[in-house]
Amino acid sequence: MSLIIGPGPGDLVYIERHTKPALNDAFAARLKSRVIRNDGLFNAALVGLGSFGFIHGVLIETEDLFLLKRYTRKINPETAIKIAETMDFANSEFLIPEELDSGGKGLKPYHFKVYINPTTTMRNILLKSFTKRNMFQVIQTHPGD
Repeated sequence: MSLIIGPGPGDLVYIERHTKPALNDAFAARLKSRVIRNDGLFNAALVGLGSFGFIHGVLIETEDLFLLKRYTRKINPETAIKIAETMDFANSEFLIPEELDSGGKGLKPYHFKVYINPTTTMRNILLKSFTKRNMFQVIQTHPGD
């Protein structure tokens, strides 16, 4: 985020997270601003967007267009709880045949949800998982679908 924080020539700053910098040093130097990489200050600037100074520019990190493939499966409560606590899909007994690595281990999904219906017996729990698919690869491999 590029901010003008005062009237002087040194009052143009570019602020970003220290733990996840968006720009390399060469590009940041081309902005002719003072670079501040600090997670706390960056988060404060996001919260106080209008009161922190005049916003000169914002850098937005994007991803290529993608599709989500959804899988819905019923699983036993113990497995659902273990997955939710550990996020260990590789060593779980819960497997989706289409989402295995070359060694037959489960791949970690982009997103997953566990649904528990309190009005039924807890024999099975519904788990929904979503995996990312590169949209252009999907179009090339399935042009008529």
